[in-house]
Amino acid sequence: MKLLLLGGSGFVGINLHSKLNLISEYEVFSTYHSSKPKLIKDSNLYKLDISNKNSLKDVIHITKPDVIVYMISTRYYPPPKDISDHRNINCLGLENFIEIIKDSLINSRIIFINSGAASLRNDSKDNLNYQQSKVEASRIFNENKERLNFNGTELRLFTPYGQYDYKFRLIQSIALKMIRNEEIEIKSPNSKRDFIHIDDVVDAIIKSIFSNKVEANFLEIGSGNATSIEFIVNKLAKILEYKIDIKYHYDNDEEISYMRADINNSIKQLDWSPKIELNKGIDQTVNWIIKNKNYYD
Repeated sequence: MKLLLLGGSGFVGINLHSKLNLISEYEVFSTYHSSKPKLIKDSNLYKLDISNKNSLKDVIHITKPDVIVYMISTRYYPPPKDISDHRNINCLGLENFIEIIKDSLINSRIIFINSGAASLRNDSKDNLNYQQSKVEASRIFNENKERLNFNGTELRLFTPYGQYDYKFRLIQSIALKMIRNEEIEIKSPNSKRDFIHIDDVVDAIIKSIFSNKVEANFLEIGSGNATSIEFIVNKLAKILEYKIDIKYHYDNDEEISYMRADINNSIKQLDWSPKIELNKGIDQTVNWIIKNKNYYD
């Protein structure tokens, strides 16, 4: 089976690629946008700008995938330098992809990796912000799936964490500062997220690749629990024996302040549920960071 991971050089993609490489019947290809990832062989790697339709068409033509996992996205934090990237990449890029799929007449199964932010209510009129772009991307995917009758599933990931996560993300950034004995300030510590270990996320994606039983428009992938940022930071301080007082700023001005996945449909339709409990997952992640500090140099 040939798999194409579009945007597969990021945190989720690297972990997914590593797991798939252990399964001999998979031939896995990935794309990257700017920096070539160190952990994926060049022979399985293609540079891709999602705004370039010809480039996208070439990659699909060369790889002829049975399954495409679409992971191309902007990030929530730190925000991109150009706020319009949220709409241009998350929405217009997805439209480009769907147009290529339609024109190429391929029968690939499509797994669309979206954010849990797409499940949140937001009354903002700013269609350029991150959360609104994720809502719009979900609409684009599911309306075209129905219109073009392609085989696909939308997975909404809540807050993945674990090995190979980006150094600017919460657990990695705080742990690295604590290891270096640097002072730490935390904004909006009362904000709550649904943290899900990357190994559980990868298992859900692999199950979705083979599942034809998904009836819901989307499935939420998380732990089903909301945990405060303050709890995570204090947990890290305890593990790493961090002695410096942490400065918390409790004025919550975040665009997204609460996230919790409803995983009932994922349990029923994917026969999936998270296996790694949060405290164990954080312990594993911290141990990995300590052993792999040079990964972030």
